[in-house]
Amino acid sequence: GYAGYRRLNSAEDSSESHDEDGSIATEKPTNIEQEDIEPVVTGYEDLELLDTVKTSPTIRIRRAETADRRVWVLEPNIEAEGTLDTSTIDRLVNKIEPWSQMDSHPNLLSVFKTGTEPFPWAAIESADYPTLLDHVDELSMTEKLEAIQEICDAVHHVSRYGTPYMNLTTKSLLYPNDSDAKLRGILDQFGAQNEWYMAPEEFTAESTEQSMVYRLGLITYELLTGTLPY
Repeated sequence: GYAGYRRLNSAEDSSESHDEDGSIATEKPTNIEQEDIEPVVTGYEDLELLDTVKTSPTIRIRRAETADRRVWVLEPNIEAEGTLDTSTIDRLVNKIEPWSQMDSHPNLLSVFKTGTEPFPWAAIESADYPTLLDHVDELSMTEKLEAIQEICDAVHHVSRYGTPYMNLTTKSLLYPNDSDAKLRGILDQFGAQNEWYMAPEEFTAESTEQSMVYRLGLITYELLTGTLPY
């Protein structure tokens, strides 16, 4: 609630200015790119669902349109699951909820809206981007280091909420518009763990912030050398 209050005040402060007589003049932004507009979604019924991007035994990701932009929708794969039992619903909610409570970050896919009716779902930023690994050979050393710094900032942002970033690998790093790196965020939480990037303690215990530092070291090594250290 406090995060929402801060965001509301920030939006009001940035959109208001004062005339010479002291009255408030509201300035409307112009030439805003679609990516900068947070979609208006009050419920699942506001989403015009389109084609399927990806499915797994538990979830399905679909493209969708709102009144003002395109998004991706993460929802249970009902065709595979059949009737959703309480335990399945609880697992989905527990995975989605922490990411819905985070403030937005420029280097992390945004979660715009979540809900539990008619089943747990999340409307998120579209991830139709190439990976950083696809572009790494074209980048200078300075650009590579800047991208790594951006990813570290995003992981730190997630860690501030006490949320472990599951399955962080080089495939987690997107590169929109050939400029800033961006983490897949919530999308990585539903994939199978890639053992090549796991810290030793992750084989017997839960991931920690220390585990994420280990993974960032492997990712940095791979981006700079083209291979993992083993």
